[in-house]
Amino acid sequence: MSSPLKPYDSGQPLFALHIPRTGGTSFRSVLAAWFGDDLLLHYRRGRALPPRVALGAGSCLYGHFNALRGFGVQAFYPEARQCITMLRDPYARFVSQWRLLNQRKQRGAVPGSEEVDPNFDRWIHRRAEDMARGCDSYSFLCHFPRKMTAENFAAVLDEYFVFVAILERAGLSITALAKVLGRQPMIMPHSNVTTGESYPEYRGFHETHFALEHELYAHCLHLNARLIDYYR
Repeated sequence: MSSPLKPYDSGQPLFALHIPRTGGTSFRSVLAAWFGDDLLLHYRRGRALPPRVALGAGSCLYGHFNALRGFGVQAFYPEARQCITMLRDPYARFVSQWRLLNQRKQRGAVPGSEEVDPNFDRWIHRRAEDMARGCDSYSFLCHFPRKMTAENFAAVLDEYFVFVAILERAGLSITALAKVLGRQPMIMPHSNVTTGESYPEYRGFHETHFALEHELYAHCLHLNARLIDYYR
């Protein structure tokens, strides 16, 4: 039986795509332990885009890439051919993202160019309208190497990814990923956690209006289970 995704090539750089509100700060600590000085970070400083850096064999570049905001991974690194990422239940991620952005607004910091509405109902409807127009830059779909559609997302995963971790299965995912990368298994810490209302009454609305997110996540849940079983 072959691996469900392409094998990792240590002779080529690895691109770790940090999707907001998916345990990314905790995941970075794991990658830092594994890669040491070979872990390079890709994050904006204010509105300034990070510079492109030279990547060598066995290095790992970790950070935010968002095609709808002008800094997709292919725009910076068209040679990127092996990626990893961590996903989270789309609705739980959506609520966590809103909590964080709203908390920042309440402290006087307005994220990006758009003011976050303190009313969750208005926020989710605004995001649904943008999703319908194909311009929801808060969606995790923007962080993949290519535009994701219902028709192509399985092929994109096969072409670019060596592993897809799931936050709800973080322990098993990190153990399997360690085997993929030839590293020592470790426990992923919990950091940068938000708490508050979970708005369960809006889940059905989200599943309807963000259907592609849920379809992709369901596919990755199955893929992740196969990866965990393969590398057990």
